[in-house]
Amino acid sequence: MITEVRAIQFKASDRLIAFAHQRLERVTQVYQRAIHASVQFKIDNNHLAENKIAEITVHVPGEDLVVRKEARTFEKALSMAVDRLRRVAREAKAKTKKLRRSK
Repeated sequence: MITEVRAIQFKASDRLIAFAHQRLERVTQVYQRAIHASVQFKIDNNHLAENKIAEITVHVPGEDLVVRKEARTFEKALSMAVDRLRRVAREAKAKTKKLRRSK
C-alpha cells in the first residue's frame, strides 16, 4: 500500500511521518485490498486542548474509507484514527464478502 503523509500549515517531523507509516501497516493486516492511503495532519485553532487532527483516507477498489480524529497530540490522534479505521475496514471487508456470496 502506498502511503502519503501531508502536514497542513506546519512542517511534520521525520519521526511523525515514520510513525504514520508504521501505524498504517496495521490496516493492511486487516484489509489487503487497500491500494493507497492518505494521511493529513492539521492544527485546529478553534479548540484549546484537543486541537491536533489526524484524517486518514484509504482508497479501496469501489470505495474510500475516511476517518478523522482529534486529540492533544498528533500521535494520539493518529493512533485513535488507525484503530477506528481497522474497525471500518473489517466492516467493509465483511460487507464485500457478503455481497460476493449473494451473487
